[in-house]
Amino acid sequence: MVSLKNLRKQEKEKWMDLYHDLIKIIGRNHKYKGYFKQIFKKKIYPNKEKRSLIRHSSSESSESEQNIDSDDDNQSVDLSAVDEELLNKIMQLRLKRQDVEQKMKEYKRKIRSLFVKQNAVKRKTQK
Repeated sequence: MVSLKNLRKQEKEKWMDLYHDLIKIIGRNHKYKGYFKQIFKKKIYPNKEKRSLIRHSSSESSESEQNIDSDDDNQSVDLSAVDEELLNKIMQLRLKRQDVEQKMKEYKRKIRSLFVKQNAVKRKTQK
């Protein structure tokens, strides 16, 4: 029993460390930080009853409740594989975001230069 508690404690610590590493990578002001936090809380506290996961069905009486957790959510997962996969996905998404930001900067520069040219042409035609 004690070894199970220790194992669970180590697992929690690993998930928390992974979450903190994720936040360091994506930044504290990332727009999906709350989503990631929700996922990691689910992994850290899996047995905690959450009211947000239970909803009333409109077709049934108000006393009946449906649990929308799927069986996939509760399967045991190799933490090292998740760590590697998650970090790889995060790095790929970060690189994509940087590429998109770079392209946006280039487009903004081009648009500004076109506006300047257009204004110059307008001034010439007005004279």
